[in-house]
Amino acid sequence: MQVIHLNGETPPEWEPFGQRWRQWRQRCDRRHWSTSWQGQAWLAGQLVFPSPWGDGELATQLSVRKGLVFGYVLQHRDRRALLLPGWLGGGHELEALYLLREQVLLLLPSSLAPAQWFLLALAELLPQLATSKPWPDVLDDQRNRQLILEGHPNFAHQLLNVLSALEELAGSQAPLQWLGQEPFGPVRALHPSCNWCGSADVMVLGEVFELPLSQRPERLPGAMRQRIRLFCEQSLGPSAHALLDGLKAWRAGGGRVLWVSLKTRGACADGLPALVAAWMRELAQRGQPLPLLLLDGFSIQHGDTLANHYYGSSVAEMLEEERQQAVEIRTALDGLELPVQEAIGLSLAESIALGQAADGYLCHQGTVQHKLGWCQEVVPGVVHSGSWRSREGRHPWGGLGGLEPLWLPTHFSEDLEEGPRARYRFRSDRLQDAASWLADQWHWRTDG
Repeated sequence: MQVIHLNGETPPEWEPFGQRWRQWRQRCDRRHWSTSWQGQAWLAGQLVFPSPWGDGELATQLSVRKGLVFGYVLQHRDRRALLLPGWLGGGHELEALYLLREQVLLLLPSSLAPAQWFLLALAELLPQLATSKPWPDVLDDQRNRQLILEGHPNFAHQLLNVLSALEELAGSQAPLQWLGQEPFGPVRALHPSCNWCGSADVMVLGEVFELPLSQRPERLPGAMRQRIRLFCEQSLGPSAHALLDGLKAWRAGGGRVLWVSLKTRGACADGLPALVAAWMRELAQRGQPLPLLLLDGFSIQHGDTLANHYYGSSVAEMLEEERQQAVEIRTALDGLELPVQEAIGLSLAESIALGQAADGYLCHQGTVQHKLGWCQEVVPGVVHSGSWRSREGRHPWGGLGGLEPLWLPTHFSEDLEEGPRARYRFRSDRLQDAASWLADQWHWRTDG
């Protein structure tokens, strides 16, 4: 098999097609499902794509799927090609085309997925094509259509790429099928009015015209965030409900709540207890009222148990490490009078529900911040990371829910390892400077 990247080194005979593919892609807007290639194909009842064998376009309703691997068949006389969407994280963009007779795989240079990923996808789908002959003709009607929603083990991908697109169809009766994990809980309970269909792991060619439901928005829909918050609050267990009531009572009495994320695996920070304590002491020296500290730990997603493994250890082991980190924070705060509450080992839905009580946060950069920065209404906060993850002090990605967080300047920390998931530590010789910087931000970020 020959793999051709449609970039600056494209063979001359494929450059015109690569140009037409890029122009076609510019007509699609992945920020909104209705104007993405999926949405346009859904409304038209067919997928229209540039032909690799001429200057025109080819229409198809022929889709094939195994699990969450999709493919669309293009036909022109005796030639056939399999068109492949990329990763969910990129909005399922159409990024690869395999010409069956020529045995050539064409790849767009902007693809998030590597060539190897598409080769694995071909290995899943090509056997089905070989057993589906004679291939069916394209149907003239639009009735035999279905939308597939991809569950994802990372709740942030589910929020950003899938649930945001589903919100556009909240009042529609389009047939929907959910495949994969449901980190928040049953999606049918989140959207009970949708037209949910049974799940099928394999869909052979010509049975149903299936399209993924996904997008890549610049801002999460407010209606979706409100739906998530209501759903999560209704999912509270007794202990989490009592904790939320206590936080609300504290705020009703004029107090503030500072959410601090705990993390002991992956891209995490050494020295967090000392930094939090120095920050609180700085606030006390300035005569400012101290907040209630809510220590947020690992959240257990729907379907997971304490035996599940993340970062090479079980959930139970990580929770025990985080409880020890909470003890270290309490010890470092010795002599200061401020309440400390722990939210370690709660369900993901419960953690998100507690976020509504936060006046501000200090979080590791990444998905732990998204429980607040994506799901709540305009909560100010600060994220921290090593230099490998820093984006020049700005974090628009963290503000998809409404307000972009500040980034703790990376000169207050030092890398312990290399790579985006590397550990780092807060510098002891810059601890007071970091505490002063945080105290300044807490003042103006919570007082308007």
